[in-house]
Amino acid sequence: MDNKFSKEIIGALQESDPKAFETVFSSEYRNIKNFIARLINSDGEAEELAQDVFMIFWERRRYIKDDMNISGYLHTISRNLSFKLLRKRHRENALISDLSYRYLDSLAPSNEDVYYERELNILFLMSIEELPIRRREIFQKSFMEGLSDEEVAAAFGVSEKTVQNQVNLALNEIKQKMIFFTIVLYSVSGSFTV
Repeated sequence: MDNKFSKEIIGALQESDPKAFETVFSSEYRNIKNFIARLINSDGEAEELAQDVFMIFWERRRYIKDDMNISGYLHTISRNLSFKLLRKRHRENALISDLSYRYLDSLAPSNEDVYYERELNILFLMSIEELPIRRREIFQKSFMEGLSDEEVAAAFGVSEKTVQNQVNLALNEIKQKMIFFTIVLYSVSGSFTV
C-alpha cells in the first residue's frame, strides 16, 4: 500500500499535532470501522473498537516512522484488537456453554427422582381407584377430563354443589394418602427430614 499521508503530516503526528491526528482520523475512521465490523460481525462493537484503534494510534504517535504506511498500521492495530475481542467472546461463550450445561445437568432428574415420581403417579391413580364408585366417576369427569361442574352435574343428574362436594372429598382422600406415602417413602430413603 502506498502511504497517502505526507511526510509533513507524519512529522506533525510525531510532534503531537492534534490537527494532523484529525486529518488521519477523518480520512481513515470509516474504513477502519468497516474493516473491524467485517471481522467481528458487529457494528456497535466495531464503533467502540475503531475508537480504541485511534486511541492506541495517538498513544504510539511518537514511534511512527517517516516512511510508515499509516493506513496499514491502523489496519494492523484493528486486526489485533478484533482478534483479541473474538478470543474473549470465544472464552465467554465456552464459559456460558459450560455453565449452561452444568445448570441443565443439575436440573435433570436423578434416577431416584424418576422413581419417586413414578411411584407417586401410581399412588395417585390407585387412590382414585379406591374412591367410592360415584365419587370416582364425578372426580374423573371433573378433575381428569376437565368438565365444568355444570356439565358433570348434568351428566350425573345431581346439583353442582354435590359435584363440588364430591370433588373436594375425593381430593382430600387422595391428598391424605399422598402425604402419608410421601412421608413413608422419603423417611425410608433417608431423603426426608422433619
